[in-house]
Amino acid sequence: MSWHTCVCGLDVHRSSLATCLLRGSPGEPSTRIERRFGTTFTDLNNLKAWLLEEHCEVLGMEATGVFWKPLHRTLEGEMRVVVANPAHVKAILGHKTDRHDASWLAGKIREDGIPPSFIPAPEIRKGRDPARLHGNLVRAKTQAKNQTLKLLASIGLPLSSVLSDVFGQTGMGILKALSQGTTAWSALEGELRGKTKAHAERIRMALEMPLIESERWQLGFQLQRLAALDAQVHEVDSCLKIWSEAYATERTLLTTIPDIGELAAQLILAEIGTDLSAFPSARHFASWVGLAPANNETGGRMRPAGTRKGGKILRSVLVECAQAASRTRGCHLRVKYQALSHRMGSPKAKVAIAHKLALIIYRILVDNRPYKESETDLQTSETRARKLRKAVRIIEQLGGKVVIPSSHSR
Repeated sequence: MSWHTCVCGLDVHRSSLATCLLRGSPGEPSTRIERRFGTTFTDLNNLKAWLLEEHCEVLGMEATGVFWKPLHRTLEGEMRVVVANPAHVKAILGHKTDRHDASWLAGKIREDGIPPSFIPAPEIRKGRDPARLHGNLVRAKTQAKNQTLKLLASIGLPLSSVLSDVFGQTGMGILKALSQGTTAWSALEGELRGKTKAHAERIRMALEMPLIESERWQLGFQLQRLAALDAQVHEVDSCLKIWSEAYATERTLLTTIPDIGELAAQLILAEIGTDLSAFPSARHFASWVGLAPANNETGGRMRPAGTRKGGKILRSVLVECAQAASRTRGCHLRVKYQALSHRMGSPKAKVAIAHKLALIIYRILVDNRPYKESETDLQTSETRARKLRKAVRIIEQLGGKVVIPSSHSR
């Protein structure tokens, strides 16, 4: 077990930092120094100067919201900084104070008793901001669409019943015309595109309800909101694409995986970067993402525990990619999904496929080689044998008789 002679534990808050500096060798009494600092730029520089003056080797703190980030940026490169997962530093009930938390952290850090959280290099973290902003904007856009559909239903325009995509070219053309006061069907009919022309009468009936001025204003407001969100998403995507040009090779390798496109590859690289040496194996990486099964054993019995908590942003990206892969023909992941969905249901099967994607991503980035689908038949011999037995059983239930040649007896 390693031992650090001078360490510091910090209890991080929004406006204050409680610090505890421990100095001492193994088997000797330790010297304890406790101080408080603010969280302004000057206070953080004063903290850094004090720690450097005391020759602090390791500093440990809990990942409290986003309050740890300015401190980590200030001290990064000056000393080893350990950011601990909150699950690893739960306080003892009845003894929780800022001073006690800082002292407890310092004692654990001195013995390397807390595993550090994975924090990518500064160059990678520059891509996290636009990547996470992209997710926030997409969620805001989905919310705006749902509110628009709710508005249409409340004013008696059931367009979602006659159009598969209300926000497609036809739907948006009709909504813009309605918000501008157009009511004549001859004008609205000109907005129909493609296959929607075959359902012109149903669409006309769905638009019979007249709109009052306030309803047209609400509709126009929602459309302006959607247009603004579209422009913001496009701007963030452009920024993310420019950032990812420095990792074009890794981005291209990731796009060789079925149903991981350019955008998904950019989001993945923004979260994990290209150096996965912090993870001993692919399974450790999948566990960090939050796609590995959790453990909940009591009295020798295993209870259902779902998956572990982990990187929820990357997890959501991989689950979406898994959902797309489950519909791609000629893909091994689709065959695996179909086999699992019959046994555990579609939602759990998609998480299982996302777990396989995490393992594939790890191997691709570590080996620096593109993904290659297996050349063997996607259906295993066990699957073929099971289907054969099922077919024989159905024929025999119908009164038939099947004689299987010796070459297929297995």
